[in-house]
Amino acid sequence: LRRGSARSPGEPAPPGFPTALVRGHAAVATPADPGPGRGGTSGRRRVLADWMASRGHPLTARVIVNRLWHHHFGRGLVRTTGDFGAAGTPPTHPELLDWLACELMDHGWSLKHVHRLILGSEAWRRSSRADPSMPAATKDPGNELWWRQGMRRLEAEAARDMVLFASGDLNLHAGGRGFFPTLAGEVLEGGSRPGTDWEVSPAAEQSRRAVYAFVRRTSPVPWMEALDYSNATVPLTERPVTTVAPQALL
Repeated sequence: LRRGSARSPGEPAPPGFPTALVRGHAAVATPADPGPGRGGTSGRRRVLADWMASRGHPLTARVIVNRLWHHHFGRGLVRTTGDFGAAGTPPTHPELLDWLACELMDHGWSLKHVHRLILGSEAWRRSSRADPSMPAATKDPGNELWWRQGMRRLEAEAARDMVLFASGDLNLHAGGRGFFPTLAGEVLEGGSRPGTDWEVSPAAEQSRRAVYAFVRRTSPVPWMEALDYSNATVPLTERPVTTVAPQALL
């Protein structure tokens, strides 16, 4: 549309990838015929997904393995997990980042494979002890080269499950439908359909692992929220980590 006006149609603009994103390579064409098994759709989203998960577009694999590294070590090889562009920070170990990305792609995009690689590595199994007399403490006080393990707080889900485990109340039943955590009456009254969209789960069900808990974006569980649970109303690349008095009192 010329100048964006619906009354001034211009030349047809077929779907394709912006040349700025493909770095001069030929834009991937959308198939005219979606082919069998596509349900009569245009096939455009499938082409986009195949391109993003192709070996010719390794940025996707780099972002994924960087987030896995951040999950296990507290910070990523690229510190800015949500920004791999010019405004982000360069990777501390670019060769390691590329190697992990290749491992992910070579093994069918298996996240478990990368998890096993990281957890079996010497870097992961190192002690968190930081003796000032150690040469590494002098040469690399910020632990940029991962010469020791960093101390990290438990996430909200793990902290909740550990409390239940220590008390002997953790229900290890796996699979099946999730459970509804208990929310205060005044919280439920503020819902879009008060009393109809939040069930009451038995105590035994509420003692299951946190991964099975239902989450309402607008009404987080206060216990979890105090321990830095994710804000479900906005997208986050990293969870904030705080140390405040209510956590210890809780």
